[in-house]
Amino acid sequence: MTSLTDTSDSDIEDEDDIPLIGYQNPIHLLIRKSITEYLAEKHVTNNVDPLTRWKVNKQRYGLLSPIARQCLVTPPTSVPSERMFSGAGIIYTPHRNRLEGKKASKLLFLKYNIPLLKFDC
Repeated sequence: MTSLTDTSDSDIEDEDDIPLIGYQNPIHLLIRKSITEYLAEKHVTNNVDPLTRWKVNKQRYGLLSPIARQCLVTPPTSVPSERMFSGAGIIYTPHRNRLEGKKASKLLFLKYNIPLLKFDC
């Protein structure tokens, strides 16, 4: 008899590949719209300051702006990198040591970026 905790890595990976079709949460729709608009926009030249660009377009990409600011600023200390390693230590445990890098990367991304969107799970 197998228990609920006996799952293979392939079973877990397959669950992540299932799209959330039909999920119509308004915040998800706004995020999707902002990302689609951003990706459809022409790329700017290298001589434009990215922080200035995001500040100018804050109203246009309101939901993406806080994430861009977090990604573009230089951290004043090593604390953010230490937090990242701490987060990785939480994800990789002795009982969860066969987690693929791609999945761990996604989990870390979600752990640190969902709060920026003020998205309550």
